[in-house]
Amino acid sequence: HAWHSIAGVDGIQTHEEKTQYLEKAHDAFRTSVEQFQNYGLSKRNPQSYADALLSEANLQARLAKHGEQGDLTKAKKKAKSAERILKRLECSTEGTAIRVLGVIWLTLGDLPKAKQLFLAAIRAFRNSGKELESIWCAVAHWNVHIVLKDLGKTSDSLPWLKRATMLREHIEGPDAPYVKKYHEWLDGLLK
Repeated sequence: HAWHSIAGVDGIQTHEEKTQYLEKAHDAFRTSVEQFQNYGLSKRNPQSYADALLSEANLQARLAKHGEQGDLTKAKKKAKSAERILKRLECSTEGTAIRVLGVIWLTLGDLPKAKQLFLAAIRAFRNSGKELESIWCAVAHWNVHIVLKDLGKTSDSLPWLKRATMLREHIEGPDAPYVKKYHEWLDGLLK
């Protein structure tokens, strides 16, 4: 699975290496989406197709954030397609699609729209009963924290970072790398 190619991206130090890593993963997901599209609707697993669309859209947004050629218009279309598929399937991962749309709007610099989408993602996870099981719900809380911090509302952002930290720790355990990172960020803000 192409996720293995980006699992360690946040540990990479240089901008060039990180960009190459993200481009490699993006190419893998783009190929995956193209293969699904070649299968035709009757042979396509809709959940897997939606996951591939979301992964490609998320990587396009991340590449754009790093100043590379991430096509955010295509990313939005892919995330919206995935959201429609997941809604039709009444799937508990619909919140993931909404969160990716939030990432795209965040990358575009529309902080209020991004915040609205991250909050909608959290509601979707809550409504599906997956809030305590989905790593992406924890990330959506972190995303709200980032938006509020970027809006200059650091004190308002703290409860969101605390919740993100609690959720990640619940899901991954206290020794997971991102749990440790979240704790470091939290400690830094509380000083």
